[in-house]
Amino acid sequence: MDEFDSLVKQSKITLLGKELTDSSLPDIVKVLQKGNVEELNMMMNQITLQDDTTFTTELATNTTLKVLSLLNNQISNVGAKNLSKALMKNTTLECLILRGNCIGDEGAVDIATSFLFNDTLKVVLLGENNITNVGGEKLAETIAHNSSLNQVLVDSNPNMNVDIMQLKINNVLSMPSRKSSKGGSGSDVLPKDVVMKQLSSKDDIIATKDTQLHSAQVEIATLKAQLQSKDNQCNIHISELNKTQEELTTKNANIYKLNATINSLNADLVCKDQLLACKNTEIDLLKSTIDNPLELLCAYISNKDDEIRELNDKVDLFEKEMAAAQAAAKEAAAAAAAAVAKEEVEEKRDEAAAADTEIINEREDEEDKEVIKAALEAATASLDPMMDSLSIDSSGSDDPEMEKTTVAKKNEMKSPSGLVKEVHSIQVEEVEARDEVETN
Repeated sequence: MDEFDSLVKQSKITLLGKELTDSSLPDIVKVLQKGNVEELNMMMNQITLQDDTTFTTELATNTTLKVLSLLNNQISNVGAKNLSKALMKNTTLECLILRGNCIGDEGAVDIATSFLFNDTLKVVLLGENNITNVGGEKLAETIAHNSSLNQVLVDSNPNMNVDIMQLKINNVLSMPSRKSSKGGSGSDVLPKDVVMKQLSSKDDIIATKDTQLHSAQVEIATLKAQLQSKDNQCNIHISELNKTQEELTTKNANIYKLNATINSLNADLVCKDQLLACKNTEIDLLKSTIDNPLELLCAYISNKDDEIRELNDKVDLFEKEMAAAQAAAKEAAAAAAAAVAKEEVEEKRDEAAAADTEIINEREDEEDKEVIKAALEAATASLDPMMDSLSIDSSGSDDPEMEKTTVAKKNEMKSPSGLVKEVHSIQVEEVEARDEVETN
């Protein structure tokens, strides 16, 4: 910002070797618009003026700049043509330095054409370019119709006969008729041959541009047709894509429902598997029970033996208690104690008889008579040796109470209702399990 303000305040600006390019020209234009610049030196940079419009447009309307130096830049024929358009409209520029660029005959012709419209330029330096004798002739031809130019240098152009061309240009510049009036003939009309050559050149350019424009229009029409076709195809594809999207949405919904159904079925299957595993376990247990009835009978007998032992222990304990009670009664009252003891014994016997009656009633279940009968026969047959042993033991004892106890034990063993019921229950469960397995 400080540098910009400093340049705006200067009337002579030198930007020597600043590596300026065409992209730097908009900033230069702002300086020209804000300030009062009379001399602008941009020598030894990289300016081409090929794609530039801002600088040449500003130069066409600028009213302060008098000296412009573009020495040793990269201006070619295109840049020279853009510059010549600005020179045709400029009314203040007096000195133009274009030495050391890449200007050829085409660019020299455009600059020479600008001399026909510009009446303020006094010095134009075109040395060290690529101008030949053709460009030199054109410069000399148009200089004759310009009344302001005092010096035009074309030295050091390697493809030009410099001495002859420079001498010819100098002779034209020294013609007295140039200074009298523009065109040298007392009128503002350009020579017919110059106008015809300019028009011919412009017609060729216009024809070329028309051809290019027509080609561009045809290409644009083709591109529009292709674009329309592409748009139609895109619309078709979009329509198909929307349909596909709708179908995909429907399929996704169906898949979601199917997944939910499958998950439910899987859950049911897991439950069925668990139930089947339980049933298999039960079946294995039933098989093991059915395959080993002897073990069950032995276990039952063992349980009954344990019950008999418990009863014997109770009897022994009771006898001991009775003996102690008798001894105590003899000491206190032998007759009363004996009567009381007899009554207690009778009560115990009645309780035992009632208990036996209940057991017998339980055995006589009408629904299982046949099963109970078979079980009783089997149990009786298997327990005969034990009963014989008990008979022998009871017959060898003189104690009537012991004999009664033994008889009760024997009756109990002859009627194992618990065993019969358990065997019947196992048979019923086995039948039910088989039916359930066949049903599954």
